[in-house]
Amino acid sequence: MKQPAFSESGLAGVVGVSTRTIRSLAQQGIIPAAVGGKYESNATLKALFRYFRDRKEQRSSLVAATTRDRNASADLKELERREREKELVTMDEAKDVIRQYLGPMREILVTAPMALAARVNPADPELARMQLETWSEDNLKKLHDI
Repeated sequence: MKQPAFSESGLAGVVGVSTRTIRSLAQQGIIPAAVGGKYESNATLKALFRYFRDRKEQRSSLVAATTRDRNASADLKELERREREKELVTMDEAKDVIRQYLGPMREILVTAPMALAARVNPADPELARMQLETWSEDNLKKLHDI
């Protein structure tokens, strides 16, 4: 039984594209080439459906990527605006504030063993100093690891 076939102009009309597009798709191997000026309908239509479905998926991916890019740009602009309006601080500014307040506390913890040793254990201030230094170093390490 002979398979139904389309002429170039008939296929173009059914698909809704120009004859030039049909020729181009055939030259690119996207659809089967015409045989005797006719395009076999089943194989050609299957190939066209696959082609247009793939193009739709590519377009969807492109739209999604464009949307992500626009959202990222909008987020960046919002962060820049908030920084300009002093709603945000830079990491360096935050570190400076932390150093400003925690630096003196660190100094207190580092010097405490020597200052407190005789008060804590008057009979053996050296042992007290060593114990306090260990405690101080352990806690400074814990604070550093946070």
